[in-house]
Amino acid sequence: SRVQSYALAWHALRMESNAVKRLTEFTAQYFGVADGHRFEGRTMNPPTTHSHLLLQNLIASFRQPNIIDIKMGTRTYEPTASISKQISQAAKYPQQLELGFRIVGMGIYMPDGTYQYWDKSFGVTLKSEEDVISALMTFFQCDTASTNEPHMRFILACVIQQLNRIKHWFEV
Repeated sequence: SRVQSYALAWHALRMESNAVKRLTEFTAQYFGVADGHRFEGRTMNPPTTHSHLLLQNLIASFRQPNIIDIKMGTRTYEPTASISKQISQAAKYPQQLELGFRIVGMGIYMPDGTYQYWDKSFGVTLKSEEDVISALMTFFQCDTASTNEPHMRFILACVIQQLNRIKHWFEV
C-alpha cells in the first residue's frame, strides 16, 4: 500500500505540474526572484530595498500600448486575513464581490494621440457595476461616436475568447 500511496502522490504531482504549465500560456515569463540588489550574480540598477519577482515585459514590442490592470477574483485579501481586514477590503472594492474582478488602473492612447492615465486611486472610485462598465467602455474606446465598431467588436471578441480560455483552465 505504501508503493500505491507514492504512485498516487506522484501522479497527483504530475497532474498539478502539467496544469501549471498550461497556465503559463496566460502569464508573463518568469525569470526568478531578485533579492533587491543582485539577480543571478548581476547587480540590479537601480537597487531596490526588497525582493521582487522578475517577469517578462509584455508590452516591450508595442509602440503605443493601451494597458489595463484588472484583478481577477471576488476578494482582495488572504483567506487567513483578520475580520477587520476582510471588512475594510470588501468596503474598498464593493463591486469586486459582485462582478468577480476589479479595475485597478489603466492607461490609453486617445484618438487625438494624447496619453491618458488613471492610477489606483481611480480604481477605488469605481463603486458600482455602471462605473466599471463605463471604465471598460473608455478603455476599449466604445464611448465615442467615432468608434470603429467592427474593429472594436473584433478586439472585444478576442479579449472575451482569452478570458473564456482562462476560465476553462480553472474549471478543468
